[in-house]
Amino acid sequence: MRRSLRCLPALLLALAACGGDDSKAPAPVLLPGESPAGAPARQPEPEVPPPLSPAEQDPGKPLDLGDGLILQVDRVGSGTPAHLGSRVKLHYTAKVKDADTDFASTEGWDAPLAATLGGGEGTRLLPALERALTGLRAGCQAKLEVPPALGYGKNGPAGTEDKTLLFQIELTGVDG
Repeated sequence: MRRSLRCLPALLLALAACGGDDSKAPAPVLLPGESPAGAPARQPEPEVPPPLSPAEQDPGKPLDLGDGLILQVDRVGSGTPAHLGSRVKLHYTAKVKDADTDFASTEGWDAPLAATLGGGEGTRLLPALERALTGLRAGCQAKLEVPPALGYGKNGPAGTEDKTLLFQIELTGVDG
């Protein structure tokens, strides 16, 4: 009890200092990066460009993207690399490995095929094709070999079921 009474004058002085005219209170000293409220100021996060595909960094050499998905860039592109959410435009031909004829192509189309990587509205691409396009830039020309496990499986166009697929791709545009 005695100890509590000895602290009472200091407590009363501290309380008295808190009351009264606040207009004479000194302004707080701010450290760099602090806001007047004392919370750290929010700095805008720097925009980080999406990574460039290793295949585009080393053109002319086949690169295994994993699971036997092989990408070879024949001509590098320019601009921002495609990433999930990018709207891409491309021309392509697709055939079964060791076949002479294409089973799909944009040849003769008025405009390139347009799709959003990672889904969204409109055209959906084969997931292996999306993986290969990620990191490529507009103007890039590439070859893609898709193993059966990453292709259409048993549900593809006639003659493509459980076959290795070859795509010849020209990426004509990347937005976003």
